[in-house]
Amino acid sequence: MLEKRRFQRYDLQLEASISVYDDQVFKKTEKGMTRDISAGGAFVQSSSKYPVGTSLYVEVYLPVNSNAGNIQSSKLQGQGCVIRNTPLGFAVSFDANDCDLVPETLS
Repeated sequence: MLEKRRFQRYDLQLEASISVYDDQVFKKTEKGMTRDISAGGAFVQSSSKYPVGTSLYVEVYLPVNSNAGNIQSSKLQGQGCVIRNTPLGFAVSFDANDCDLVPETLS
């Protein structure tokens, strides 16, 4: 079968924070785990379901080994929207104009 995806997917289970964005206000925040992720989106394992088209603010935490040998963290953060639901969770497509990879300090 011909692969139609633009970006390579990675089978990574990473912690994600999902906030529902409605009328310029964050209505609800919950935690989930990615099942797979790419530059274009992610599948988030969650018992929550959102209507297709729901705007979300997503933060996915990425562990990074620094040159000094200590583990730091970065996160992918930005807006996206729900593109499908399954019994295991939902898929979110990232807004390429509103996503950044930023460093984060671990406490």
